[in-house]
Amino acid sequence: MLGFRALSDSFKEVNRNRSDYLFMFYNFIFFARIVGAMGTDLFLLINLFLVASMCVLKGRLRVKRSFFYLVATYLLISLIPVILFGFSTKLYAGYLIRLITAYLIIIYFGSSFLNVFKNLVFVLAYLSIPLFLIQISWRNAFSLFDTFTNRIIFDDYKNLNAVYIFIFYINPAGELRNSGFMSEPSSYGAMLAWAMLFNLHMQRFKLDARTITMFIAAITTFSIGTYLYLLLIILLILYSSVSGKFTLIFIRSAVIISFTIPILYFIPVFSTNIEMMEQKLQQEDSNYQRLQAGELDEQNISRISGARINLKYFKEWPFGYGLVPLSDTKPYLGQSPNGLSNIIVKWGVGALIILVTSAFRLYKTLSVSSNFDNRYIKFLTMFIYLLPLSGYSYFNQPMILALFLWPIFIKSRTKLEQIPSYNSRLKKQAFH
Repeated sequence: MLGFRALSDSFKEVNRNRSDYLFMFYNFIFFARIVGAMGTDLFLLINLFLVASMCVLKGRLRVKRSFFYLVATYLLISLIPVILFGFSTKLYAGYLIRLITAYLIIIYFGSSFLNVFKNLVFVLAYLSIPLFLIQISWRNAFSLFDTFTNRIIFDDYKNLNAVYIFIFYINPAGELRNSGFMSEPSSYGAMLAWAMLFNLHMQRFKLDARTITMFIAAITTFSIGTYLYLLLIILLILYSSVSGKFTLIFIRSAVIISFTIPILYFIPVFSTNIEMMEQKLQQEDSNYQRLQAGELDEQNISRISGARINLKYFKEWPFGYGLVPLSDTKPYLGQSPNGLSNIIVKWGVGALIILVTSAFRLYKTLSVSSNFDNRYIKFLTMFIYLLPLSGYSYFNQPMILALFLWPIFIKSRTKLEQIPSYNSRLKKQAFH
C-alpha cells in the first residue's frame, strides 16, 4: 500500500499544479524525440514561442543579467572552434535557440523544477511497470494504437511494430525492455537515475516508495548504463547510512544481490536480456577496432567506443571542435551515442568546467534538503548527476540543458519545494 499512497499524493500534487505538470510533460515529450512533427527546425522555433508564452502566462518572462551571461558564455566558448574549424549559421543559431529555451524553462519553474521533474518521472515510472508487463506477456494488446502511432512518429519508425502513447513507448529494437516514456531504454534509465538522485536528497536518504518504484522500473530497462547508475545509487544510500548501520546494510545488500542474480537467470525475459548485455561487453574491443578502421556506421557505434574515440580527439585539442562536422579529418568526432564525451569534444574544457560547476552547485542545493554534507556523498551525487549524460547524445535538448543549467542560475542552497501531504507521512512509511 506504500506505493499507492505515494502515487495518490503525487496525483494530488499534479492536480494542484496542473499547468506546471502539463508543461513539464510536454517538455518530456519534446525531449523524447519520437513525435515526427517535433523534430523539424520550424518546430524548434515554435517550441521557443510556446515556452516563452508559458512564461508570460505565469508572469515570469523577465530578462535578467544571467541571460546575458549565458549568451556571452556561449559566444566565448564558440569563438575558437568557429575561427579554427568553420561556422554554420543553422547549427550555431539552432543551439542558441535551444539554450534560450532552456533558460526560459528554468525561470518558469524556478525552485520547483527538481520537485516537479522527479515527481512526474515517478508517476510515469509507476505507470510504466504494469504497461511493461503487458508488453512482454500480451504484446498484441497494444495493436489498438498502431494507427495512432504511425500517424505521429518519425517516418523512420513507422511500420516497425513500434507503439507510442505519450506515457509509454515500445521500441521495436527492444521489445523485451522498458523504454517508459522515452525513445529507448538507456535514456529512460537516465531520467530515472536523475529523479532517484533528487528524491533521495529531498527525503533525507530515506528509502521511500518513490525511490523503490523508480528503482524497479530502472531494472526493467536492461541497460548496462542504467545498472551502473543503480549501483552508484545503492552506494549513495549506504554512505548516507548512520555508521553503526553501515555494515548491516552492506551485508543485507550483498546477500540480496547474491541470491537475486542467479534467480533472474531462470526467468526468460531476464536471462535473455542479461545474455544480450554480456554480448555487448564482450564485443567492445572488436567494436573499437572497427571504429578506428572506419568500418562502422554511426548507428553501430557503442557508447564506450564512442567515448574512447572522442577522448582521443579531446587530448589532441582540448578547447573544442565546435558544431561543424569534421568527417574528413576527424571521423566520428562528436557523433557517438556517448553524449558526455560529445559535449566535451565539441565544447572543450569550457564545457567541462561548466558541468563540474553545475554538479557542485546542485550538491550544495540538495544538501539543504538532505542535511548531509559528506565528501563521499558529494562525489557520488556529482558523479550520478553527470554520468547519465554518457547514455545518449541528447545534450542539445532544451529539457536537459535546463536540467544542467538550473543549478547555475538558481541561488545556491535554495530551499526546494516539496509535496506536503507526502512528507507529513514519510517518517511513518519509509525505512532506512
